[in-house]
Amino acid sequence: MRYSNNEITYEFFGIEPSTFYAGKFAMSSSAPDYLAVSQNKFHIDCDRARFLVDNVAGVRVLDIGCGSAPFGKTIRNNARVEKIYGVDLDPQCVEIAKEVYDFVNVFDLNSRLPFDDGYFDCVFSMDVLGHIEFKSKDNLLREICRVTKSGGCSVHGIECGVVDYSKANPSDENCPITKYVWQDGHVGVEDANALKARWESFFSDVMIRNAFVWPLLPFLAIQHMPMPKELKEILSGYNHSQIEAVQVVLGFLQSEYRKHIEKTDSSLLFPDERYPFSKHCGFVYLTAAKV
Repeated sequence: MRYSNNEITYEFFGIEPSTFYAGKFAMSSSAPDYLAVSQNKFHIDCDRARFLVDNVAGVRVLDIGCGSAPFGKTIRNNARVEKIYGVDLDPQCVEIAKEVYDFVNVFDLNSRLPFDDGYFDCVFSMDVLGHIEFKSKDNLLREICRVTKSGGCSVHGIECGVVDYSKANPSDENCPITKYVWQDGHVGVEDANALKARWESFFSDVMIRNAFVWPLLPFLAIQHMPMPKELKEILSGYNHSQIEAVQVVLGFLQSEYRKHIEKTDSSLLFPDERYPFSKHCGFVYLTAAKV
């Protein structure tokens, strides 16, 4: 039996969200300012932090699904913001986020956001929208649009790829789709074309690009790429310091590579499964404007 995307829900997989996410992404304390460390200005694992700092700005900004505010201190210390708000489903995360943000509240993103129309200059998120059920996505985007002021922006890091949920079998624990969803709760991952079409229904100037240009991926992902056995053995023997050095170089090359592509043909950064160079890397950066 094949299922439509709107039938793909947490309930379909036997998941109760508030229980599933309770403490799942809560940290013991608020995260540091990642960019205060020189090497992190180039480190490939800090690319998301740099993306947020480069794009989030305004007097009032809102972090949707803020978790424990992992990028809170980084944004406050490096971006052009004044007051940072956050909402999240998990009370444990909210308590930690309060250490960094000016206002944080427990909130179910399937409901109406508790803010006035046009209240924020920018609404942002990181690793959230792939957790939103397909049937609820448009309502959330409508709410993000509502609380964003005219001339404001939306900035998001989004799980993105080709996931055929129609083949899911929740009763089979060995089903790859079921295992994928149960790992982190990604019930709503869609490809770049679907993502762009959805966002263009609510915002203008929607820009989507792969977070990583193939094959310049983080070290862990590279280790799982097909490669000669001898090279795989070499990489598996690297210690922490060696891996960190590789990560810094990868991050620098990624940045330079991306700049070059943006100057020559930025369309190559849009995920496209037809071309190995542009295929989905699993995560995209999206920016959009509200007219």
